Amino acid sequence: MTENKPRIGDLVMYTENEYNLGLRNGSLGMIVETSVPEEVEAACCACEFDWVRHTLNSR
Repeated sequence: MTENKPRIGDLVMYTENEYNLGLRNGSLGMIVETSVPEEVEAACCACEFDWVRHTLNSR
């Protein structure tokens, strides 16, 4: 059984429009840091999209 945990180097696709962050639906990035969130809305990883680092939650 494989686990579905984010790993450093995994590719990600942003699926919402967040114009204030410069992220659009379909933006591609890479995970550069992971953490274990204690709550659903807590940060789970940091990703780089176009060399800009963003901290994302687990939702």
